[in-house]
Amino acid sequence: MQSQELASRLGIDPSAMSNIERGRRSVKTSELMKIAEALSVSPLALLDEDSLPARMPVAPRRGGETSSIKGPAYSRLLALSEVHAVLSDAGLTTASNLHVVPEVSSGNWRADADFLAQWTIDYLDAECVGVERFAKLAKAIEDRLHVDVIVEKYINDPLSGAAIIDRSFPLIFVNSQHPTPRALFTLAHELGHLLMGHNGSIAVDDNFVGDTPAERQANAFAAAFLMPSTKVDEFVKNYDLGPEPLARMVYYFDVSFESLVFRLHNLRKIDAASRDRLREVGWQGLLSVIGRSDLQGRLGPEIYMRLISRLGRRPADRPPIWLASRCFAGYRRGVISVRPLAGLFHVAPDVFLDRIQEHDERSAETLEKVEESPPGEQFSDDELFAGSPVT
Repeated sequence: MQSQELASRLGIDPSAMSNIERGRRSVKTSELMKIAEALSVSPLALLDEDSLPARMPVAPRRGGETSSIKGPAYSRLLALSEVHAVLSDAGLTTASNLHVVPEVSSGNWRADADFLAQWTIDYLDAECVGVERFAKLAKAIEDRLHVDVIVEKYINDPLSGAAIIDRSFPLIFVNSQHPTPRALFTLAHELGHLLMGHNGSIAVDDNFVGDTPAERQANAFAAAFLMPSTKVDEFVKNYDLGPEPLARMVYYFDVSFESLVFRLHNLRKIDAASRDRLREVGWQGLLSVIGRSDLQGRLGPEIYMRLISRLGRRPADRPPIWLASRCFAGYRRGVISVRPLAGLFHVAPDVFLDRIQEHDERSAETLEKVEESPPGEQFSDDELFAGSPVT
């Protein structure tokens, strides 16, 4: 962008723009906002080159081509990074548990991905199957690693997911416009980027082609994490590899049929010819086969109906809980206004103020009730924390 074009967008004389660039003229607040908007960056990126918003790329390169990520989902992530920066300046920092993640540097990217996937399975300790998998894994990531998982729907936005890898504000974003099996793989893929500390402050994914070493390793981590080799071995041992075990694995792992086929091939359970044949048959072809009465009966009505409806499911939206907690503390201390806090939950500020007031009133009533209660009387967590905006 030429200086004259930027001056035109700001509505100022080109000579004034030149003086700004040379440090001979101060910048008004309104001009700063317009400059940031014109350059598709955060105002904080212009004020502090060491801030997280300054380190977040706008158009990362993929396979030699620039992938545009200037959509609403990326704007949302940029806004969250701004809130984080303001809170951090006030001493309200992130306290993630990523320091417990072991370093991997064997030189074999696939072996490193497999090792870290098994470590994550053990550390999260959240074995779950079927339709509950996405929600339970997202909660385990939040609870055990103290990493925010934000799930929101952005229709027609090419961004499937993203991970803010910077350890000062680790965050995973998943676009819930996609069916749950794809969203689940996105969650695991972005977790791989985060745990393996791939270069850069943010990893942005509009597809999972695997055209870079980091993308291939994130894919390998996601496959090993969601479809552990030991579980695959159990299915193969108990059922062989016909339509029924394929359907059972799709249900158990809640992944796409194509992801399962590639995983079976990478584990050498099928050869390349079988892989290509199964891809040609596809998920709809497998559904038509298992729709036969005998296979349907062996699977059971619950599993069969879940398989029929699985592509119509979408993960439930969830706010960034750890950031919300920091925001609430910042609001109490006067660091930020209620507007960013309300924005996290997509509600109007006046509505959120009403919720905070209601929370305060309930908290006061509960405290009074606790103080007046006879010794030994117990209260549930729901009673003690009723009305919490984070909850």
